[in-house]
Amino acid sequence: MNRLPVRDVVRREAFLARLSLWLDDYPAREQKSLLAQLRGELDLAAADSSMRSAVSAMGSPRELAREYRATLPAGRPRWAAGGFWVSIGLIVWLVLFVTFVAALLQVAAAGGPDGVTAQLLWAEVTAVDTPEEISLVVSGTWVGLALLAVVFLVGSRAWRVLRRRDRADAAV
Repeated sequence: MNRLPVRDVVRREAFLARLSLWLDDYPAREQKSLLAQLRGELDLAAADSSMRSAVSAMGSPRELAREYRATLPAGRPRWAAGGFWVSIGLIVWLVLFVTFVAALLQVAAAGGPDGVTAQLLWAEVTAVDTPEEISLVVSGTWVGLALLAVVFLVGSRAWRVLRRRDRADAAV
């Protein structure tokens, strides 16, 4: 079998990676099999023309994934989507937190040896800036973790697992 040029391998694998992202709620074993099958089909189509035209003929990865997901039973959770939203939430919180701490350190010297304490959402931050020490103490509550868990459950549509179990119990 002829080896594909690196450019074609990269083009093929980039397409399959984008497709895989859209297939996050597709069963893992079937997804792996499907991607292997599509990889072979793309290689065959590229042998007749080019990998660029073979990938273009497949269409949008999002639309192709939508077609494959339509064959699944309705109501599957999307765990990767939940993870995505938790990641976005963490990034936003981290940016807010770093900005908040930078501002708090600016006024910490005025707080004397005890520093200054302020609250950002669910975290309490104490900043001390004296000639002897510069410190930052952060304490939080479980509220932040609970909020991230809610974001994950809503983003992944986790309640669909319960509906699927209910349907399976009703069928028995």
